[in-house]
Amino acid sequence: MKKYTRKIIIVGAGPGGLFAGIYFAQKGFKVTVVEEKADPRVDTTESGRSVNLSLPGRAILALQVAGVWNLIEKFSVRLDGRVIHKRNGAVMYQPYGCTSQEIEYSIKRKDLINALMSHAEKIDSLDILFNTKPINIDLETTTIQVQDS
Repeated sequence: MKKYTRKIIIVGAGPGGLFAGIYFAQKGFKVTVVEEKADPRVDTTESGRSVNLSLPGRAILALQVAGVWNLIEKFSVRLDGRVIHKRNGAVMYQPYGCTSQEIEYSIKRKDLINALMSHAEKIDSLDILFNTKPINIDLETTTIQVQDS
């Protein structure tokens, strides 16, 4: 078993926490992600969070660098621009950028999290602890206390 000298704990297994966990694990850190809620792939209760997320170009680039964009793209819908409704009733199309390469993608939050989790599970140096609530974080001693939630 590999002994890691660089360890990271991430609180929260949402899109940002999962992406950060994958990124740092790929950089050689031992990563533990703690999540107060149950595994969303098992617990299907709605969280009340947004249904869709918009992924701009910089998010797509980060996902490509982490090697997960190919998993996520198939669940995404390409967005070239938006429609603006003016007060006078006129409708105007507005592209997301100045060039045709500047696009965004829309994805269901659940699909993004599921894809990131499936990828994270394949990384030996990354653990996700569900139903685990952080109750004390001590930055001086770099320790965290958790309890089952």
